[in-house]
Amino acid sequence: MNGFLETRTGRTITLPNFEGVFDIMDISWALSMQCRFNGHCSEFYSVAEHSFLVSHMVPKEHALCGLLHDATEAYMGDMISPLKDVFPEFRILEQKLWVKLANHFGLPEKMPAAVHQSDIELLYNEARILMVSKGDNWKEWLKGVDPDNVPMISLPLWSPQEARDAFLGRYYELVNGGRYA
Repeated sequence: MNGFLETRTGRTITLPNFEGVFDIMDISWALSMQCRFNGHCSEFYSVAEHSFLVSHMVPKEHALCGLLHDATEAYMGDMISPLKDVFPEFRILEQKLWVKLANHFGLPEKMPAAVHQSDIELLYNEARILMVSKGDNWKEWLKGVDPDNVPMISLPLWSPQEARDAFLGRYYELVNGGRYA
Protein backbone atom coordinates (compact mmCIF):
# COMPACT_ATOMS: atom_id res chain seq x y z
CA MET A 1 0.00 0.00 0.00
CA ASN A 2 1.37 3.39 -0.94
CA GLY A 3 1.12 6.42 1.26
CA PHE A 4 1.54 10.03 0.37
CA LEU A 5 2.94 13.31 1.60
CA GLU A 6 0.89 16.48 1.19
CA THR A 7 3.21 19.41 0.71
CA ARG A 8 2.88 23.02 1.81
CA THR A 9 1.66 24.02 -1.66
CA GLY A 10 -0.95 21.24 -1.66
CA ARG A 11 0.86 18.86 -3.98
CA THR A 12 1.04 15.17 -3.17
CA ILE A 13 4.11 12.98 -3.41
CA THR A 14 3.41 9.26 -3.34
CA LEU A 15 5.48 7.16 -1.00
CA PRO A 16 7.70 5.20 -1.08
CA ASN A 17 8.26 5.72 -4.83
CA PHE A 18 8.36 9.56 -4.63
CA GLU A 19 6.16 10.24 -7.64
CA GLY A 20 4.76 13.72 -8.01
CA VAL A 21 5.80 17.26 -8.80
CA PHE A 22 8.74 18.67 -6.87
CA ASP A 23 8.53 22.38 -6.15
CA ILE A 24 11.18 24.74 -4.81
CA MET A 25 8.54 26.47 -2.67
CA ASP A 26 7.82 23.19 -0.87
CA ILE A 27 11.51 22.46 -0.46
CA SER A 28 12.31 25.92 0.93
CA TRP A 29 9.35 25.80 3.31
CA ALA A 30 10.11 22.35 4.71
CA LEU A 31 13.85 22.91 5.08
CA SER A 32 13.33 26.26 6.80
CA MET A 33 11.12 24.57 9.39
CA GLN A 34 13.56 21.71 10.13
CA CYS A 35 16.22 22.19 12.76
CA ARG A 36 19.72 20.76 12.29
CA PHE A 37 21.11 18.25 14.80
CA ASN A 38 17.64 16.78 15.30
CA GLY A 39 16.86 19.93 17.32
CA HIS A 40 19.57 19.31 19.92
CA CYS A 41 21.46 22.55 19.39
CA SER A 42 21.69 25.67 21.51
CA GLU A 43 19.60 27.77 19.10
CA PHE A 44 17.25 27.09 16.21
CA TYR A 45 19.29 26.59 13.07
CA SER A 46 17.47 25.41 9.98
CA VAL A 47 18.46 23.03 7.25
CA ALA A 48 17.58 25.81 4.78
CA GLU A 49 20.18 28.12 6.34
CA HIS A 50 22.73 25.30 6.32
CA SER A 51 22.02 24.62 2.64
CA PHE A 52 22.28 28.32 1.77
CA LEU A 53 25.71 28.46 3.40
CA VAL A 54 26.92 25.30 1.64
CA SER A 55 25.87 26.84 -1.69
CA HIS A 56 28.25 29.74 -1.02
CA MET A 57 31.15 27.51 0.08
CA VAL A 58 31.36 25.36 -3.05
CA PRO A 59 32.74 26.34 -6.46
CA LYS A 60 30.17 28.25 -8.50
CA GLU A 61 29.48 25.30 -10.82
CA HIS A 62 28.26 23.29 -7.80
CA ALA A 63 26.31 26.08 -6.05
CA LEU A 64 22.84 24.81 -7.01
CA CYS A 65 23.79 21.30 -5.97
CA GLY A 66 25.10 22.73 -2.69
CA LEU A 67 21.83 24.55 -2.13
CA LEU A 68 19.74 21.45 -2.82
CA HIS A 69 22.03 18.81 -1.33
CA ASP A 70 19.61 18.20 1.57
CA ALA A 71 16.41 18.59 -0.50
CA THR A 72 15.49 14.96 0.20
CA GLU A 73 14.82 16.04 3.78
CA ALA A 74 11.93 18.19 2.55
CA TYR A 75 10.09 15.04 1.48
CA MET A 76 11.28 12.33 3.84
CA GLY A 77 12.62 14.17 6.87
CA ASP A 78 16.06 13.36 8.12
CA MET A 79 17.64 10.73 10.25
CA ILE A 80 20.86 11.49 12.07
CA SER A 81 23.88 9.85 10.47
CA PRO A 82 24.58 7.31 13.24
CA LEU A 83 21.05 5.93 12.78
CA LYS A 84 21.38 5.93 8.99
CA ASP A 85 24.27 3.53 9.54
CA VAL A 86 21.91 1.20 11.42
CA PHE A 87 19.07 1.55 8.88
CA PRO A 88 20.67 1.24 5.43
CA GLU A 89 17.19 1.14 3.85
CA PHE A 90 16.84 4.83 4.73
CA ARG A 91 19.99 5.68 2.76
CA ILE A 92 18.70 3.64 -0.19
CA LEU A 93 15.38 5.55 -0.20
CA GLU A 94 17.22 8.84 0.26
CA GLN A 95 19.41 8.08 -2.77
CA LYS A 96 16.38 7.05 -4.83
CA LEU A 97 14.72 10.37 -4.00
CA TRP A 98 17.94 12.32 -4.67
CA VAL A 99 18.11 10.87 -8.20
CA LYS A 100 14.54 12.04 -8.87
CA LEU A 101 15.26 15.51 -7.46
CA ALA A 102 18.56 15.73 -9.34
CA ASN A 103 16.83 14.87 -12.60
CA HIS A 104 14.06 17.38 -11.91
CA PHE A 105 16.48 20.23 -11.15
CA GLY A 106 19.15 19.25 -13.70
CA LEU A 107 21.74 18.23 -11.12
CA PRO A 108 24.19 15.31 -11.10
CA GLU A 109 22.88 12.05 -9.69
CA LYS A 110 26.15 11.63 -7.81
CA MET A 111 26.84 14.43 -5.33
CA PRO A 112 30.02 16.32 -6.26
CA ALA A 113 32.95 15.85 -3.87
CA ALA A 114 33.13 19.62 -3.32
CA VAL A 115 29.59 19.57 -1.92
CA HIS A 116 30.43 16.72 0.46
CA GLN A 117 33.59 18.52 1.60
CA SER A 118 31.80 21.82 2.24
CA ASP A 119 28.93 20.04 3.99
CA ILE A 120 31.35 18.35 6.39
CA GLU A 121 33.35 21.53 7.02
CA LEU A 122 30.15 23.42 7.77
CA LEU A 123 28.96 20.59 10.04
CA TYR A 124 32.10 21.01 12.12
CA ASN A 125 31.60 24.78 12.35
CA GLU A 126 27.96 24.29 13.31
CA ALA A 127 28.99 21.84 16.03
CA ARG A 128 31.62 24.26 17.36
CA ILE A 129 29.01 27.02 17.58
CA LEU A 130 25.79 25.21 18.47
CA MET A 131 26.65 22.08 20.42
CA VAL A 132 27.59 21.71 24.08
CA SER A 133 30.80 19.86 23.15
CA LYS A 134 31.92 22.83 20.99
CA GLY A 135 32.71 20.31 18.25
CA ASP A 136 34.94 18.00 20.30
CA ASN A 137 32.53 15.07 19.88
CA TRP A 138 32.25 15.59 16.11
CA LYS A 139 35.80 15.01 14.90
CA GLU A 140 35.16 11.34 14.06
CA TRP A 141 32.30 12.38 11.74
CA LEU A 142 34.48 14.65 9.64
CA LYS A 143 35.20 11.82 7.17
CA GLY A 144 38.70 12.76 6.10
CA VAL A 145 38.50 16.48 6.87
CA ASP A 146 41.25 17.72 9.19
CA PRO A 147 39.54 19.75 11.94
CA ASP A 148 42.66 21.91 12.29
CA ASN A 149 42.23 23.03 8.68
CA VAL A 150 38.55 23.96 8.88
CA PRO A 151 38.29 27.75 8.89
CA MET A 152 36.01 29.15 11.58
CA ILE A 153 32.94 30.93 10.29
CA SER A 154 29.96 32.54 11.98
CA LEU A 155 26.34 31.57 11.48
CA PRO A 156 23.57 34.14 10.94
CA LEU A 157 21.03 31.97 12.87
CA TRP A 158 18.00 33.13 10.91
CA SER A 159 14.35 32.62 11.74
CA PRO A 160 12.51 30.13 9.52
CA GLN A 161 11.12 33.00 7.41
CA GLU A 162 14.56 34.59 6.98
CA ALA A 163 16.08 31.23 6.04
CA ARG A 164 13.28 30.52 3.58
CA ASP A 165 13.69 33.93 1.94
CA ALA A 166 17.47 33.56 1.70
CA PHE A 167 17.15 30.02 0.32
CA LEU A 168 14.64 31.08 -2.33
CA GLY A 169 16.66 34.17 -3.20
CA ARG A 170 19.74 32.03 -3.70
CA TYR A 171 17.81 29.55 -5.80
CA TYR A 172 16.47 32.24 -8.12
CA GLU A 173 19.89 33.89 -8.29
CA LEU A 174 21.36 30.60 -9.51
CA VAL A 175 18.63 29.56 -11.95
CA ASN A 176 17.12 32.84 -13.17
CA GLY A 177 19.79 35.45 -12.56
CA GLY A 178 17.91 36.66 -9.48
CA ARG A 179 14.41 36.89 -11.00
CA TYR A 180 11.60 35.04 -9.28
CA ALA A 181 9.89 32.67 -11.68
